Amino acid sequence: LIKKIYNNNEVKKLFSYCVWITVSKDYKATELLQILLKGCGLFESTKGKDISEDDQKSKIQKFLEKKKYLIVLDDIGEPEVWAEVECLFPDNNNGSAILITSRNDGVANYTGSKSYYPPLLDKDESWKLFCKKVFKGGECPSVLESIGRLMTEKCR
Repeated sequence: LIKKIYNNNEVKKLFSYCVWITVSKDYKATELLQILLKGCGLFESTKGKDISEDDQKSKIQKFLEKKKYLIVLDDIGEPEVWAEVECLFPDNNNGSAILITSRNDGVANYTGSKSYYPPLLDKDESWKLFCKKVFKGGECPSVLESIGRLMTEKCR
């Protein structure tokens, strides 16, 4: 759902800068800062220079201060990640947006913002999605069907 919103050209026209960041399980602040610097077009000015993390954060904050931006932080695992990067995004009341995805309810609760919980898929929808992704839209081999159905029931 978030990817559809982010990739929608009508949505992108509303923002000066759009950046998608997948936050890995082995999250490192320096990697996130590098992605933001690139997304804001600031990476070349810092490339090859020994710039502190605080200076990188300051550059990003100043750049975004008067911009209307859309930032997606995909798959944040722990609330501490948001706590560490929240300061980068000025609340300038100009329609900027930060969308966060997480499997951890603690992240949603920590941000204090509105949360959306997509409904679970029913058994048939789960099975169709599983087959579409695993077998590239083809049929599941009969030898794998029983284990596949067990998996989809547990992972709805």
